Amino acid sequence: MFNASPLSSALNMSRPVILDSVPAFLATVLVIVLLTRFLSGASGSTAASDGSVARKVHRVPYYFPVLGHIFEFFFSTDAFLNGLRTSNTHGIFGLNLLGYTHNIIFSPSLMDGVLAQDAAVLDRAAFTWVILKNAFQLPARLKNEILQVYQELQQLLSEHLEGPQSRNSTVPLVLRNLQEHLPNLVTFNSSLVDQSTWERVSNTQLVIQADAEAVVETSLLYVFFLPHQPAAAYRACRSLIHDILNAAILPSILGPSFLENFSYPDLTADLQTLSSSFHLLASGLPRWVPLPGLVPAHLARRRLLSALTNFYRSIDSDSVASDEQLPPLLRAANKLYTSHNLSPSTRASLTLSLLWTLTAQIHTLAFWLLLRILSTRSIAARILTETATCAHATQPPNEFGIPEPPRLELDVKGLRGRCLLLKSCYVETVRLDARVWSVGKAKRDFVVQESEEDAVGGRPERWTIGKGEWVGVPHWLHHADPAYFVQPMVWRPERHVKPAVEAGGLGEFEWGSVMGFGDGGGLWKTGSFTEDIVLAFVAGVLALWEIEPASWKGWAIPRKHQGFLVLMPKSDIRIRIRRRSLQ
Repeated sequence: MFNASPLSSALNMSRPVILDSVPAFLATVLVIVLLTRFLSGASGSTAASDGSVARKVHRVPYYFPVLGHIFEFFFSTDAFLNGLRTSNTHGIFGLNLLGYTHNIIFSPSLMDGVLAQDAAVLDRAAFTWVILKNAFQLPARLKNEILQVYQELQQLLSEHLEGPQSRNSTVPLVLRNLQEHLPNLVTFNSSLVDQSTWERVSNTQLVIQADAEAVVETSLLYVFFLPHQPAAAYRACRSLIHDILNAAILPSILGPSFLENFSYPDLTADLQTLSSSFHLLASGLPRWVPLPGLVPAHLARRRLLSALTNFYRSIDSDSVASDEQLPPLLRAANKLYTSHNLSPSTRASLTLSLLWTLTAQIHTLAFWLLLRILSTRSIAARILTETATCAHATQPPNEFGIPEPPRLELDVKGLRGRCLLLKSCYVETVRLDARVWSVGKAKRDFVVQESEEDAVGGRPERWTIGKGEWVGVPHWLHHADPAYFVQPMVWRPERHVKPAVEAGGLGEFEWGSVMGFGDGGGLWKTGSFTEDIVLAFVAGVLALWEIEPASWKGWAIPRKHQGFLVLMPKSDIRIRIRRRSLQ
Protein backbone atom coordinates (compact mmCIF):
# COMPACT_ATOMS: atom_id res chain seq x y z
CA MET A 1 0.00 0.00 0.00
CA PHE A 2 1.35 3.41 -1.07
CA ASN A 3 1.54 6.30 1.34
CA ALA A 4 0.37 9.73 0.18
CA SER A 5 3.14 12.22 -0.46
CA PRO A 6 3.45 15.26 1.82
CA LEU A 7 2.56 17.53 -1.15
CA SER A 8 -0.68 15.72 -2.02
CA SER A 9 -1.65 15.62 1.63
CA ALA A 10 -1.14 19.38 1.88
CA LEU A 11 -3.25 19.98 -1.24
CA ASN A 12 -6.06 17.76 0.05
CA MET A 13 -6.03 19.58 3.37
CA SER A 14 -6.09 23.05 1.74
CA ARG A 15 -8.92 22.30 -0.73
CA PRO A 16 -11.77 22.39 1.81
CA VAL A 17 -10.28 25.50 3.39
CA ILE A 18 -10.34 27.32 0.03
CA LEU A 19 -13.86 26.11 -0.76
CA ASP A 20 -15.05 27.09 2.69
CA SER A 21 -13.65 30.60 2.22
CA VAL A 22 -15.61 31.30 -1.00
CA PRO A 23 -19.01 31.83 0.70
CA ALA A 24 -17.34 34.02 3.32
CA PHE A 25 -15.70 36.12 0.61
CA LEU A 26 -18.96 36.51 -1.32
CA ALA A 27 -20.79 37.41 1.87
CA THR A 28 -18.17 40.06 2.65
CA VAL A 29 -18.50 41.56 -0.85
CA LEU A 30 -22.28 41.57 -0.54
CA VAL A 31 -22.13 43.32 2.82
CA ILE A 32 -19.73 45.96 1.44
CA VAL A 33 -21.93 46.56 -1.62
CA LEU A 34 -25.15 46.87 0.39
CA LEU A 35 -23.51 49.03 3.05
CA THR A 36 -22.08 51.33 0.36
CA ARG A 37 -25.53 51.59 -1.24
CA PHE A 38 -27.14 52.45 2.10
CA LEU A 39 -24.54 55.02 3.14
CA SER A 40 -24.38 56.70 -0.28
CA GLY A 41 -28.17 56.84 -0.39
CA ALA A 42 -28.37 58.41 3.06
CA SER A 43 -25.70 61.01 2.29
CA GLY A 44 -27.31 61.78 -1.05
CA SER A 45 -30.62 62.95 0.40
CA THR A 46 -31.19 66.66 0.98
CA ALA A 47 -34.21 68.42 2.37
CA ALA A 48 -36.17 70.90 0.27
CA SER A 49 -36.02 74.56 1.20
CA ASP A 50 -37.93 77.73 0.44
CA GLY A 51 -35.12 78.92 -1.83
CA SER A 52 -33.54 81.24 0.73
CA VAL A 53 -30.91 78.68 1.75
CA ALA A 54 -28.67 76.96 -0.77
CA ARG A 55 -29.07 73.18 -0.79
CA LYS A 56 -26.47 70.49 -1.21
CA VAL A 57 -26.69 68.77 -4.57
CA HIS A 58 -28.49 65.41 -4.45
CA ARG A 59 -25.98 62.55 -4.74
CA VAL A 60 -27.06 59.51 -6.72
CA PRO A 61 -26.58 56.32 -4.64
CA TYR A 62 -24.00 53.78 -5.82
CA TYR A 63 -22.90 50.26 -4.92
CA PHE A 64 -19.12 50.18 -5.29
CA PRO A 65 -16.87 52.18 -2.95
CA VAL A 66 -14.40 54.55 -4.64
CA LEU A 67 -15.44 53.37 -8.12
CA GLY A 68 -18.93 54.83 -7.68
CA HIS A 69 -20.78 55.20 -11.00
CA ILE A 70 -17.74 54.82 -13.26
CA PHE A 71 -18.93 51.67 -15.07
CA GLU A 72 -22.39 52.98 -15.95
CA PHE A 73 -20.96 56.37 -16.88
CA PHE A 74 -18.16 55.04 -19.05
CA PHE A 75 -19.90 52.18 -20.90
CA SER A 76 -23.51 53.41 -21.12
CA THR A 77 -23.35 57.20 -20.92
CA ASP A 78 -26.52 58.09 -22.81
CA ALA A 79 -28.84 55.56 -21.20
CA PHE A 80 -27.41 56.15 -17.72
CA LEU A 81 -27.65 59.95 -17.72
CA ASN A 82 -31.00 60.05 -19.53
CA GLY A 83 -32.42 57.71 -16.90
CA LEU A 84 -31.12 59.94 -14.10
CA ARG A 85 -32.51 63.03 -15.84
CA THR A 86 -35.94 61.40 -15.89
CA SER A 87 -35.82 60.39 -12.22
CA ASN A 88 -34.49 63.73 -10.91
CA THR A 89 -37.08 66.49 -10.72
CA HIS A 90 -34.46 69.24 -10.42
CA GLY A 91 -31.95 70.03 -13.14
CA ILE A 92 -28.92 68.88 -11.17
CA PHE A 93 -27.58 65.70 -9.56
CA GLY A 94 -24.21 64.45 -8.32
CA LEU A 95 -22.19 61.39 -9.32
CA ASN A 96 -19.18 59.69 -7.75
CA LEU A 97 -16.58 58.93 -10.41
CA LEU A 98 -13.46 57.28 -8.96
CA GLY A 99 -13.92 59.14 -5.68
CA TYR A 100 -14.46 62.57 -7.27
CA THR A 101 -17.80 64.38 -7.10
CA HIS A 102 -19.18 65.36 -10.51
CA ASN A 103 -22.26 67.59 -10.54
CA ILE A 104 -24.29 67.03 -13.72
CA ILE A 105 -26.48 69.98 -14.78
CA PHE A 106 -29.15 69.94 -17.49
CA SER A 107 -31.71 72.72 -16.86
CA PRO A 108 -31.16 75.95 -18.89
CA SER A 109 -31.06 78.37 -15.95
CA LEU A 110 -28.57 76.26 -13.96
CA MET A 111 -26.49 75.73 -17.11
CA ASP A 112 -26.39 79.48 -17.70
CA GLY A 113 -25.42 80.04 -14.05
CA VAL A 114 -22.47 77.66 -14.33
CA LEU A 115 -21.26 78.88 -17.73
CA ALA A 116 -21.39 82.49 -16.48
CA GLN A 117 -18.79 81.80 -13.76
CA ASP A 118 -15.41 83.39 -14.43
CA ALA A 119 -12.00 81.72 -14.23
CA ALA A 120 -11.54 82.73 -10.59
CA VAL A 121 -14.49 80.51 -9.64
CA LEU A 122 -14.58 77.73 -12.25
CA ASP A 123 -11.40 76.26 -13.69
CA ARG A 124 -12.31 75.17 -17.23
CA ALA A 125 -8.66 74.58 -18.08
CA ALA A 126 -8.52 71.58 -15.73
CA PHE A 127 -10.56 69.36 -18.07
CA THR A 128 -8.92 70.84 -21.16
CA TRP A 129 -5.52 69.84 -19.82
CA VAL A 130 -6.66 66.28 -19.09
CA ILE A 131 -7.70 65.87 -22.74
CA LEU A 132 -4.59 67.54 -24.17
CA LYS A 133 -2.23 65.50 -21.97
CA ASN A 134 -3.90 62.10 -22.25
CA ALA A 135 -5.17 62.11 -25.82
CA PHE A 136 -2.44 64.14 -27.53
CA GLN A 137 0.57 63.40 -25.31
CA LEU A 138 1.48 66.94 -24.38
CA PRO A 139 4.25 66.96 -21.72
CA ALA A 140 3.10 67.51 -18.13
CA ARG A 141 6.16 69.64 -17.33
CA LEU A 142 4.93 72.31 -19.79
CA LYS A 143 1.35 72.45 -18.47
CA ASN A 144 1.21 76.17 -17.61
CA GLU A 145 2.93 77.30 -20.81
CA ILE A 146 0.81 75.04 -23.02
CA LEU A 147 -2.42 76.28 -21.43
CA GLN A 148 -1.28 79.84 -22.14
CA VAL A 149 -0.59 78.88 -25.77
CA TYR A 150 -3.99 77.17 -25.85
CA GLN A 151 -5.75 80.42 -24.91
CA GLU A 152 -3.83 82.39 -27.54
CA LEU A 153 -4.42 79.70 -30.16
CA GLN A 154 -8.15 79.76 -29.41
CA GLN A 155 -8.11 83.47 -30.19
CA LEU A 156 -6.38 82.74 -33.51
CA LEU A 157 -9.08 80.21 -34.35
CA SER A 158 -11.74 82.79 -33.59
CA GLU A 159 -10.08 85.16 -36.06
CA HIS A 160 -9.45 82.63 -38.84
CA LEU A 161 -12.43 80.30 -38.49
CA GLU A 162 -15.15 82.24 -36.70
CA GLY A 163 -14.52 85.96 -37.18
CA PRO A 164 -14.56 88.40 -40.11
CA GLN A 165 -11.05 87.46 -41.16
CA SER A 166 -12.24 83.95 -41.98
CA ARG A 167 -13.90 85.25 -45.10
CA ASN A 168 -10.48 85.68 -46.73
CA SER A 169 -8.75 82.87 -44.93
CA THR A 170 -9.69 79.28 -44.07
CA VAL A 171 -13.41 79.10 -44.92
CA PRO A 172 -12.99 80.30 -48.54
CA LEU A 173 -10.16 77.78 -49.01
CA VAL A 174 -12.44 74.90 -47.98
CA LEU A 175 -15.33 76.25 -50.09
CA ARG A 176 -13.07 76.48 -53.13
CA ASN A 177 -12.08 72.84 -52.68
CA LEU A 178 -15.73 71.79 -52.25
CA GLN A 179 -16.70 73.64 -55.44
CA GLU A 180 -13.95 71.73 -57.26
CA HIS A 181 -14.54 68.28 -55.75
CA LEU A 182 -18.33 67.97 -55.37
CA PRO A 183 -19.05 67.93 -59.16
CA ASN A 184 -16.73 64.87 -59.24
CA LEU A 185 -18.24 63.18 -56.21
CA VAL A 186 -18.59 60.12 -58.47
CA THR A 187 -17.05 59.79 -61.93
CA PHE A 188 -19.05 56.79 -63.29
CA ASN A 189 -15.77 55.01 -64.06
CA SER A 190 -15.61 51.29 -63.35
CA SER A 191 -11.80 51.29 -63.29
CA LEU A 192 -10.16 52.13 -59.97
CA VAL A 193 -7.38 53.93 -61.82
CA ASP A 194 -9.85 56.45 -63.26
CA GLN A 195 -11.80 57.02 -60.05
CA SER A 196 -11.34 59.82 -57.54
CA THR A 197 -9.54 58.92 -54.34
CA TRP A 198 -12.76 59.09 -52.31
CA GLU A 199 -14.46 56.65 -54.71
CA ARG A 200 -11.71 54.05 -54.43
CA VAL A 201 -12.14 53.60 -50.69
CA SER A 202 -15.95 53.57 -50.56
CA ASN A 203 -16.68 50.28 -52.35
CA THR A 204 -18.03 52.08 -55.43
CA GLN A 205 -19.78 50.02 -58.12
CA LEU A 206 -21.12 51.10 -61.52
CA VAL A 207 -24.68 49.79 -62.01
CA ILE A 208 -26.57 49.75 -65.32
CA GLN A 209 -30.30 49.92 -64.62
CA ALA A 210 -33.14 48.43 -66.67
CA ASP A 211 -33.60 51.71 -68.56
CA ALA A 212 -29.89 51.61 -69.52
CA GLU A 213 -29.12 54.55 -67.24
CA ALA A 214 -25.81 54.30 -65.41
CA VAL A 215 -25.83 54.97 -61.66
CA VAL A 216 -23.19 54.51 -59.00
CA GLU A 217 -23.72 52.47 -55.85
CA THR A 218 -21.46 53.44 -52.97
CA SER A 219 -21.19 53.89 -49.18
CA LEU A 220 -22.45 57.18 -47.77
CA LEU A 221 -20.35 56.99 -44.60
CA TYR A 222 -17.97 54.50 -43.02
CA VAL A 223 -19.13 51.51 -41.06
CA PHE A 224 -18.35 52.22 -37.43
CA PHE A 225 -14.89 50.83 -36.74
CA LEU A 226 -15.10 47.55 -34.87
CA PRO A 227 -11.79 47.50 -33.02
CA HIS A 228 -11.28 43.73 -33.24
CA GLN A 229 -11.29 43.89 -37.05
CA PRO A 230 -7.97 44.19 -38.90
CA ALA A 231 -7.03 47.63 -40.17
CA ALA A 232 -7.42 46.48 -43.80
CA ALA A 233 -11.06 45.55 -43.17
CA TYR A 234 -11.67 48.96 -41.67
CA ARG A 235 -10.01 50.88 -44.50
CA ALA A 236 -12.27 49.07 -46.98
CA CYS A 237 -15.22 50.66 -45.19
CA ARG A 238 -14.19 54.29 -45.61
CA SER A 239 -16.63 56.37 -47.56
CA LEU A 240 -17.52 59.18 -49.88
CA ILE A 241 -18.38 61.78 -47.22
CA HIS A 242 -15.39 61.08 -45.01
CA ASP A 243 -12.74 61.21 -47.72
CA ILE A 244 -14.12 64.02 -49.89
CA LEU A 245 -14.47 66.29 -46.85
CA ASN A 246 -10.91 65.46 -45.83
CA ALA A 247 -9.79 66.37 -49.36
CA ALA A 248 -11.43 69.78 -48.86
CA ILE A 249 -10.45 70.48 -45.24
CA LEU A 250 -6.94 69.09 -44.70
CA PRO A 251 -5.19 71.04 -47.51
CA SER A 252 -6.90 74.21 -46.24
CA ILE A 253 -5.47 73.67 -42.74
CA LEU A 254 -2.09 72.02 -43.44
CA GLY A 255 -1.41 73.31 -46.94
CA PRO A 256 -0.54 71.27 -50.05
CA SER A 257 3.10 70.81 -49.02
CA PHE A 258 2.20 68.36 -46.23
CA LEU A 259 0.07 66.17 -48.49
CA GLU A 260 2.48 66.34 -51.43
CA ASN A 261 5.79 65.80 -49.64
CA PHE A 262 4.86 63.43 -46.81
CA SER A 263 3.70 60.11 -48.18
CA TYR A 264 0.88 59.26 -45.77
CA PRO A 265 -1.84 57.26 -47.56
CA ASP A 266 -3.43 56.28 -44.25
CA LEU A 267 -3.88 59.86 -42.98
CA THR A 268 -7.68 59.73 -43.30
CA ALA A 269 -7.89 56.22 -41.87
CA ASP A 270 -5.70 57.11 -38.89
CA LEU A 271 -7.74 60.22 -38.09
CA GLN A 272 -10.88 58.08 -38.06
CA THR A 273 -9.27 55.39 -35.92
CA LEU A 274 -8.29 58.11 -33.46
CA SER A 275 -11.89 59.39 -33.38
CA SER A 276 -13.43 55.93 -33.01
CA SER A 277 -11.57 55.17 -29.77
CA PHE A 278 -10.92 58.71 -28.60
CA HIS A 279 -12.65 58.19 -25.25
CA LEU A 280 -10.13 55.44 -24.43
CA LEU A 281 -7.18 57.68 -25.24
CA ALA A 282 -8.67 60.60 -23.32
CA SER A 283 -8.98 58.40 -20.23
CA GLY A 284 -5.19 57.97 -20.24
CA LEU A 285 -5.24 54.16 -20.48
CA PRO A 286 -1.93 52.61 -21.57
CA ARG A 287 -1.94 50.49 -24.72
CA TRP A 288 -1.48 47.18 -22.86
CA VAL A 289 -4.93 47.41 -21.24
CA PRO A 290 -7.03 44.69 -22.96
CA LEU A 291 -9.81 46.90 -24.35
CA PRO A 292 -10.97 46.69 -27.99
CA GLY A 293 -9.78 49.62 -30.07
CA LEU A 294 -7.14 50.88 -27.65
CA VAL A 295 -4.07 49.47 -29.43
CA PRO A 296 -5.14 50.68 -32.93
CA ALA A 297 -5.84 54.14 -31.49
CA HIS A 298 -2.39 54.30 -29.86
CA LEU A 299 -0.70 53.24 -33.10
CA ALA A 300 -2.71 55.70 -35.21
CA ARG A 301 -1.85 58.53 -32.83
CA ARG A 302 1.84 57.65 -32.97
CA ARG A 303 1.85 57.73 -36.79
CA LEU A 304 -0.05 61.03 -36.90
CA LEU A 305 2.23 62.72 -34.37
CA SER A 306 5.33 61.41 -36.13
CA ALA A 307 4.21 62.80 -39.51
CA LEU A 308 3.25 66.19 -38.08
CA THR A 309 6.48 66.43 -36.05
CA ASN A 310 8.55 65.81 -39.20
CA PHE A 311 6.42 68.39 -41.02
CA TYR A 312 7.22 71.08 -38.45
CA ARG A 313 10.91 70.16 -38.56
CA SER A 314 10.85 70.64 -42.33
CA ILE A 315 9.22 74.05 -41.89
CA ASP A 316 11.96 75.11 -39.48
CA SER A 317 14.64 74.01 -41.95
CA ASP A 318 12.80 75.27 -45.07
CA SER A 319 13.50 71.87 -46.63
CA VAL A 320 9.92 71.33 -47.83
CA ALA A 321 7.87 74.45 -47.21
CA SER A 322 8.78 77.86 -45.92
CA ASP A 323 6.60 79.63 -43.41
CA GLU A 324 5.26 81.95 -46.13
CA GLN A 325 3.90 78.99 -48.12
CA LEU A 326 1.66 77.80 -45.29
CA PRO A 327 -2.10 78.51 -45.19
CA PRO A 328 -2.97 81.62 -43.12
CA LEU A 329 -4.17 79.71 -40.05
CA LEU A 330 -1.17 77.39 -39.83
CA ARG A 331 1.23 80.27 -40.54
CA ALA A 332 -0.26 82.28 -37.66
CA ALA A 333 -0.25 79.22 -35.38
CA ASN A 334 3.38 78.42 -36.20
CA LYS A 335 4.36 82.02 -35.47
CA LEU A 336 2.68 81.65 -32.07
CA TYR A 337 4.47 78.34 -31.43
CA THR A 338 7.80 79.91 -32.34
CA SER A 339 7.25 82.84 -29.99
CA HIS A 340 6.84 80.34 -27.13
CA ASN A 341 9.79 78.25 -28.34
CA LEU A 342 7.70 75.07 -28.57
CA SER A 343 9.36 71.95 -29.92
CA PRO A 344 8.15 70.34 -33.19
CA SER A 345 6.58 67.46 -31.23
CA THR A 346 4.57 69.85 -29.03
CA ARG A 347 3.43 71.78 -32.11
CA ALA A 348 2.39 68.48 -33.67
CA SER A 349 0.26 67.56 -30.64
CA LEU A 350 -1.60 70.89 -30.65
CA THR A 351 -2.16 70.69 -34.41
CA LEU A 352 -3.46 67.13 -34.16
CA SER A 353 -5.95 68.21 -31.49
CA LEU A 354 -7.35 70.79 -33.92
CA LEU A 355 -7.46 68.36 -36.87
CA TRP A 356 -9.25 65.79 -34.73
CA THR A 357 -11.83 68.34 -33.54
CA LEU A 358 -12.69 69.54 -37.04
CA THR A 359 -12.84 66.13 -38.71
CA ALA A 360 -14.71 64.41 -35.87
CA GLN A 361 -17.38 67.12 -35.89
CA ILE A 362 -17.83 67.89 -39.57
CA HIS A 363 -17.76 64.43 -41.18
CA THR A 364 -20.29 62.76 -38.94
CA LEU A 365 -22.57 65.78 -38.58
CA ALA A 366 -22.67 66.17 -42.38
CA PHE A 367 -23.60 62.49 -42.66
CA TRP A 368 -26.51 62.73 -40.21
CA LEU A 369 -27.83 65.96 -41.73
CA LEU A 370 -27.67 64.70 -45.32
CA LEU A 371 -29.18 61.31 -44.42
CA ARG A 372 -32.09 62.83 -42.49
CA ILE A 373 -32.86 65.30 -45.30
CA LEU A 374 -32.70 62.60 -48.00
CA SER A 375 -34.92 60.26 -45.99
CA THR A 376 -37.62 62.97 -45.80
CA ARG A 377 -38.42 63.51 -49.49
CA SER A 378 -40.68 66.55 -49.08
CA ILE A 379 -38.02 68.33 -47.00
CA ALA A 380 -35.30 67.52 -49.54
CA ALA A 381 -37.35 69.10 -52.34
CA ARG A 382 -38.06 72.22 -50.29
CA ILE A 383 -34.41 72.66 -49.31
CA LEU A 384 -33.33 72.22 -52.93
CA THR A 385 -35.64 75.10 -53.87
CA GLU A 386 -34.61 77.21 -50.87
CA THR A 387 -30.87 76.88 -51.58
CA ALA A 388 -31.05 77.29 -55.37
CA THR A 389 -29.40 80.72 -55.37
CA CYS A 390 -26.87 79.90 -52.63
CA ALA A 391 -25.72 76.53 -54.01
CA HIS A 392 -25.99 77.20 -57.73
CA ALA A 393 -25.10 74.34 -60.09
CA THR A 394 -24.89 74.76 -63.87
CA GLN A 395 -23.88 72.53 -66.77
CA PRO A 396 -21.34 74.16 -69.13
CA PRO A 397 -22.06 73.79 -72.86
CA ASN A 398 -20.42 70.85 -74.62
CA GLU A 399 -18.31 72.77 -77.13
CA PHE A 400 -15.50 70.31 -77.92
CA GLY A 401 -17.34 66.99 -77.85
CA ILE A 402 -16.07 66.14 -74.35
CA PRO A 403 -18.65 66.79 -71.61
CA GLU A 404 -17.40 68.99 -68.79
CA PRO A 405 -18.42 68.36 -65.18
CA PRO A 406 -21.00 70.76 -63.73
CA ARG A 407 -19.93 73.99 -62.09
CA LEU A 408 -20.90 74.83 -58.52
CA GLU A 409 -21.00 78.19 -56.77
CA LEU A 410 -21.45 78.23 -52.99
CA ASP A 411 -22.58 81.31 -51.04
CA VAL A 412 -22.16 80.38 -47.39
CA LYS A 413 -23.34 83.77 -46.17
CA GLY A 414 -26.62 83.23 -48.01
CA LEU A 415 -26.95 79.68 -46.68
CA ARG A 416 -26.59 80.93 -43.11
CA GLY A 417 -28.79 84.00 -43.52
CA ARG A 418 -31.56 83.12 -45.99
CA CYS A 419 -32.00 79.34 -45.94
CA LEU A 420 -34.05 79.00 -42.76
CA LEU A 421 -35.27 75.44 -43.32
CA LEU A 422 -31.77 74.11 -44.03
CA LYS A 423 -30.42 75.85 -40.95
CA SER A 424 -33.29 74.54 -38.83
CA CYS A 425 -32.45 71.02 -40.04
CA TYR A 426 -28.82 71.62 -39.06
CA VAL A 427 -29.72 72.78 -35.54
CA GLU A 428 -32.12 69.85 -35.12
CA THR A 429 -29.32 67.48 -36.12
CA VAL A 430 -26.97 69.13 -33.62
CA ARG A 431 -29.68 68.75 -30.97
CA LEU A 432 -30.09 65.02 -31.59
CA ASP A 433 -26.63 63.85 -32.58
CA ALA A 434 -24.00 66.17 -31.05
CA ARG A 435 -22.43 65.04 -27.79
CA VAL A 436 -20.67 68.13 -26.46
CA TRP A 437 -19.82 68.77 -22.81
CA SER A 438 -18.76 71.87 -20.91
CA VAL A 439 -16.67 70.79 -17.91
CA GLY A 440 -14.92 72.70 -15.13
CA LYS A 441 -13.60 72.32 -11.59
CA ALA A 442 -14.72 74.62 -8.76
CA LYS A 443 -11.88 76.68 -7.27
CA ARG A 444 -14.13 77.76 -4.40
CA ASP A 445 -17.71 77.28 -3.24
CA PHE A 446 -20.33 78.98 -5.38
CA VAL A 447 -24.11 78.96 -5.71
CA VAL A 448 -26.34 78.53 -8.75
CA GLN A 449 -30.08 79.22 -8.79
CA GLU A 450 -32.97 77.93 -10.86
CA SER A 451 -35.36 80.20 -12.69
CA GLU A 452 -39.08 80.03 -11.96
CA GLU A 453 -39.64 78.48 -15.40
CA ASP A 454 -37.26 75.60 -14.65
CA ALA A 455 -38.19 75.06 -10.99
CA VAL A 456 -40.58 72.36 -9.82
CA GLY A 457 -43.89 73.98 -8.88
CA GLY A 458 -42.49 77.40 -9.75
CA ARG A 459 -40.40 77.47 -6.53
CA PRO A 460 -36.76 78.12 -7.47
CA GLU A 461 -34.05 76.39 -5.48
CA ARG A 462 -30.42 77.40 -4.91
CA TRP A 463 -27.61 74.85 -5.02
CA THR A 464 -24.09 74.89 -3.60
CA ILE A 465 -21.19 73.60 -5.68
CA GLY A 466 -18.32 72.80 -3.31
CA LYS A 467 -14.67 73.67 -3.79
CA GLY A 468 -12.79 70.91 -5.61
CA GLU A 469 -15.94 69.42 -7.13
CA TRP A 470 -16.31 68.94 -10.87
CA VAL A 471 -19.20 70.45 -12.82
CA GLY A 472 -20.36 68.84 -16.06
CA VAL A 473 -22.86 70.37 -18.48
CA PRO A 474 -23.80 67.75 -21.08
CA HIS A 475 -25.64 69.95 -23.57
CA TRP A 476 -27.26 66.94 -25.23
CA LEU A 477 -28.91 65.87 -21.96
CA HIS A 478 -30.97 69.06 -21.98
CA HIS A 479 -31.63 68.59 -25.71
CA ALA A 480 -33.36 65.27 -24.96
CA ASP A 481 -35.54 66.66 -22.16
CA PRO A 482 -39.30 66.43 -22.95
CA ALA A 483 -39.90 69.35 -20.57
CA TYR A 484 -38.32 71.65 -23.17
CA PHE A 485 -38.71 69.82 -26.49
CA VAL A 486 -41.89 68.17 -27.76
CA GLN A 487 -41.08 64.59 -28.82
CA PRO A 488 -37.39 65.16 -28.10
CA MET A 489 -36.15 61.98 -29.79
CA VAL A 490 -37.93 62.77 -33.08
CA TRP A 491 -36.12 64.74 -35.79
CA ARG A 492 -38.48 67.61 -36.63
CA PRO A 493 -36.94 69.71 -39.43
CA GLU A 494 -39.07 72.81 -38.84
CA ARG A 495 -38.71 72.84 -35.06
CA HIS A 496 -36.41 75.89 -35.10
CA VAL A 497 -38.24 78.05 -37.65
CA LYS A 498 -40.56 80.53 -36.01
CA PRO A 499 -43.41 81.56 -38.34
CA ALA A 500 -43.74 85.28 -39.08
CA VAL A 501 -46.58 87.06 -37.33
CA GLU A 502 -47.18 89.48 -40.20
CA ALA A 503 -49.05 88.13 -43.21
CA GLY A 504 -46.69 87.48 -46.06
CA GLY A 505 -43.63 87.99 -43.86
CA LEU A 506 -40.65 85.67 -43.74
CA GLY A 507 -40.18 83.14 -40.98
CA GLU A 508 -37.58 83.63 -38.29
CA PHE A 509 -34.86 81.17 -37.35
CA GLU A 510 -34.01 80.56 -33.67
CA TRP A 511 -31.52 78.32 -31.86
CA GLY A 512 -33.64 78.48 -28.72
CA SER A 513 -31.92 76.63 -25.88
CA VAL A 514 -29.99 74.33 -28.23
CA MET A 515 -26.26 74.71 -27.62
CA GLY A 516 -23.78 74.11 -30.42
CA PHE A 517 -20.03 73.63 -30.73
CA GLY A 518 -19.29 77.29 -30.05
CA ASP A 519 -21.20 77.59 -26.76
CA GLY A 520 -18.46 76.65 -24.35
CA GLY A 521 -18.33 72.94 -25.11
CA GLY A 522 -15.64 70.87 -26.79
CA LEU A 523 -11.87 71.22 -26.88
CA TRP A 524 -11.82 73.98 -29.50
CA LYS A 525 -14.65 76.42 -30.20
CA THR A 526 -15.24 75.92 -33.93
CA GLY A 527 -19.02 76.17 -34.13
CA SER A 528 -19.25 78.78 -36.90
CA PHE A 529 -16.69 76.99 -39.09
CA THR A 530 -18.41 73.63 -38.61
CA GLU A 531 -21.78 75.14 -39.51
CA ASP A 532 -20.40 76.86 -42.63
CA ILE A 533 -18.77 73.73 -44.03
CA VAL A 534 -21.62 71.33 -43.20
CA LEU A 535 -24.26 73.63 -44.72
CA ALA A 536 -22.16 74.21 -47.85
CA PHE A 537 -21.42 70.51 -48.28
CA VAL A 538 -25.03 69.36 -47.90
CA ALA A 539 -26.44 72.14 -50.12
CA GLY A 540 -23.80 71.41 -52.77
CA VAL A 541 -24.53 67.67 -52.82
CA LEU A 542 -28.28 68.25 -53.13
CA ALA A 543 -27.76 70.77 -55.96
CA LEU A 544 -25.62 68.39 -58.04
CA TRP A 545 -26.83 64.88 -57.32
CA GLU A 546 -29.96 62.74 -57.03
CA ILE A 547 -29.49 60.16 -54.29
CA GLU A 548 -31.69 57.24 -53.30
CA PRO A 549 -31.20 54.19 -51.07
CA ALA A 550 -29.65 51.13 -52.67
CA SER A 551 -31.86 48.81 -50.61
CA TRP A 552 -35.42 48.08 -51.72
CA LYS A 553 -36.43 48.62 -48.08
CA GLY A 554 -35.87 52.37 -48.44
CA TRP A 555 -34.10 54.76 -46.13
CA ALA A 556 -33.25 53.65 -42.60
CA ILE A 557 -31.57 55.64 -39.84
CA PRO A 558 -28.80 53.38 -38.46
CA ARG A 559 -28.29 52.67 -34.80
CA LYS A 560 -25.77 54.90 -33.10
CA HIS A 561 -22.58 54.39 -31.18
CA GLN A 562 -21.28 56.75 -28.52
CA GLY A 563 -18.95 59.38 -29.94
CA PHE A 564 -16.87 61.99 -28.12
CA LEU A 565 -18.29 64.94 -30.11
CA VAL A 566 -20.96 63.45 -32.40
CA LEU A 567 -22.75 60.10 -32.27
CA MET A 568 -21.40 57.63 -34.83
CA PRO A 569 -23.40 55.23 -37.04
CA LYS A 570 -23.05 51.54 -36.32
CA SER A 571 -23.87 50.33 -39.83
CA ASP A 572 -23.24 51.26 -43.43
CA ILE A 573 -25.66 53.17 -45.65
CA ARG A 574 -25.46 52.11 -49.29
CA ILE A 575 -26.80 54.63 -51.79
CA ARG A 576 -27.36 54.96 -55.54
CA ILE A 577 -26.38 58.26 -57.03
CA ARG A 578 -26.92 59.91 -60.43
CA ARG A 579 -26.31 63.38 -61.82
CA ARG A 580 -29.11 65.87 -61.43
CA SER A 581 -30.40 67.31 -64.69
CA LEU A 582 -28.98 70.85 -64.89
CA GLN A 583 -29.37 73.80 -67.23
